[in-house]
Amino acid sequence: MSGPVFVVDAGGTPLMPMSAAYARKLLREGKAQRLAHSAFTLIQLSRRVEQPVLRPVAAALRLHLRTAELFLVAEGQQGTQPLAHIIVDLRTDLPRRLRRRAGHRRRRRARQRYHALERQGRPFKLRRPSLARSMWGSALLHNRRRNTRLVRRAMSTPLFQWRAQAIGRTLGALRRFVPISHILLLDRPNIIHHERRPPSPAARRERLIRAYGACDEQGRPKAVCAFCGSTVGDIQVEHLLPISRGGSDAWENLALACLACNRRKSDRTPEESGMPLLLHHSLRGDERGRRWPYIDATLRALRSELRGVGLVLGNGFPAAESPALHPNAADSSQFAGPVVAYPVSRSRKQRFSARNYPLSTLPRASQVRIGQSIKRLVRVNQSLQLYRAKNRFVTQVVPVGAVPTLSHDKEALLIRPGMLCAAIRARQQVVGVVSAIHSSGRLTLRVPSIAKAEGIIWRSVVVSPRQGLRVMSRDRVVFCRCCAEEVEAVVEEKR
Repeated sequence: MSGPVFVVDAGGTPLMPMSAAYARKLLREGKAQRLAHSAFTLIQLSRRVEQPVLRPVAAALRLHLRTAELFLVAEGQQGTQPLAHIIVDLRTDLPRRLRRRAGHRRRRRARQRYHALERQGRPFKLRRPSLARSMWGSALLHNRRRNTRLVRRAMSTPLFQWRAQAIGRTLGALRRFVPISHILLLDRPNIIHHERRPPSPAARRERLIRAYGACDEQGRPKAVCAFCGSTVGDIQVEHLLPISRGGSDAWENLALACLACNRRKSDRTPEESGMPLLLHHSLRGDERGRRWPYIDATLRALRSELRGVGLVLGNGFPAAESPALHPNAADSSQFAGPVVAYPVSRSRKQRFSARNYPLSTLPRASQVRIGQSIKRLVRVNQSLQLYRAKNRFVTQVVPVGAVPTLSHDKEALLIRPGMLCAAIRARQQVVGVVSAIHSSGRLTLRVPSIAKAEGIIWRSVVVSPRQGLRVMSRDRVVFCRCCAEEVEAVVEEKR
């Protein structure tokens, strides 16, 4: 037991975290008991605290493209006390599902199935002479169009809604044992990160230098020619496809070139002039990418999500509070190793493939006719039962649509996707999230190997449920520690 210890009273009310030494004293005296948790040290007092004394506890939020960082910071008697550093995984398969659904609807519209009758550009039921010529009808159509525009502006895409819900669910899970009083935003809100007006030539050149340039001895960026690698002389902005031949000022069409290479290239493309690019030319720059639009859209959806649970996303503490808790005080170096928060998404329930085969397809055992098409039957398992029978463990896979028959054995387990489980693999303990249930009875665990602000790298480990399997968490938000040390040990053994 080390670091800050989270405390709840007998009624489940979260209290201020305490030191590990004082927590051990309470455990020895029998005034508290330790609660099992996968990532944090949590104890519960044996009595209820009627009027607890709480100090400000802030959850500083920093959004990224694939993750979101949460810094729990508390105000102590001797200054700011760092509590935990949490990295929320925001990657999901929702874009793939949305593309699949869009393709299905596009094919359905192409079959001319649900088209309403139209006359002269208006729906048939609204094309009545008395309604169209009346003032009341014109006002009705105008109000309908205006309300439609307002609703479309306020709506958010399902991807950003899921990202906001994932952060909100993580904050809700943390509030069960941490009395969070403020939610701060580390990045300044209401800033237009993507300019609507085209940048000036000087600003465009500075962006290219920051993206593709090098640093001098003082650490200042300097321009580098993309064709010869020179750093001296006059280095200008060059269009890969000349403007005289239809080129534009888009980021994908810009590069840096010295005066000699610019004259040699002239009005040709790099392939025509035989001058390949020496520098890696990315499709988007760091400032022109999708990072800031993703953050802005997530913030808009997050504010409405937190407003529903009674929280407000602010940019600083009130003036009456202590200034020790400041967004700049949240530094990852002050905290222990990061904790990975994985919001459990909806498991797969589709038993048939999305592809439709023609009726002329030869019948097979894995294909089923549905309506006027043939689909392939896919086995999807929803759970795994593990129980003891005649001094041995028996596994039973439950497919989608079947009802699990729970055993009367006290040691019986029902494993579902999204649970945090621990098992033994190659004589080492592996802790991960159940991502797949094999028909043979094995499990696939997703184990976080590297957790950084840029993203979380997961590795898949197939384990046997008979090798010391135990369930560590059934919550909707799973907290687990990164196992970078185990990965380094495996790499050293292979070497």
